[in-house]
Amino acid sequence: MNPGRFKDTMKSITLGLAILATATLAACGNGTPSKGELARLAENHLKKEGCVSLRIGSRIPSSYTDTGSLGELPAVQGHEALVSAGLLTVSSSERRHLFGTSKIRTYDLTEAGQKDYFQDESSYKNVGYFCIADGLKLDSISNFTTPTENSLLGMTVSTVIFTASPINIREWAKDEQLQAAIPEIGKALAEGREKKMTVALTDNGWVDVDSL
Repeated sequence: MNPGRFKDTMKSITLGLAILATATLAACGNGTPSKGELARLAENHLKKEGCVSLRIGSRIPSSYTDTGSLGELPAVQGHEALVSAGLLTVSSSERRHLFGTSKIRTYDLTEAGQKDYFQDESSYKNVGYFCIADGLKLDSISNFTTPTENSLLGMTVSTVIFTASPINIREWAKDEQLQAAIPEIGKALAEGREKKMTVALTDNGWVDVDSL
């Protein structure tokens, strides 16, 4: 063989192998998400969740009678705690009925309470909420499962485990007496809460399945 042609052939083979190796490395990189990618997706996931909220017994204003069921008792106790915290007002009245008279306690929002109260119109229209923190911030990515093919989605997916903590906690929500009366507040405001999300590999890289 002509030495020149042999040299050109070897260059072509070497170049081809280099291109193949680069493509293989790129494919491997795309098949496993980096922690940087996962952190970005987790941060966006948390932003979509909105504020950290406390679900209360019913939408405000709400009324309860002194002859109400035992099932109403936790809601009344929670409302009384929110009155003490300055978020609700309470007024008393009487209602006459066939068997006598019932005392009624009606709870409404104070000016301070109106700032943090909201009602989810998409579901549970009879339930109100108070924002107790602006949201959650990402602490760190703890782990993620080995990317595997999901036959239902027809995509490669991975479950991501991460921790997050509340930001801009409302001052009233920090009150120890209020947290003792409504333990859900302390649980919701715990630091380093473990969260999970599922990510999928697409032509544009890894994405949060919730965004598909």
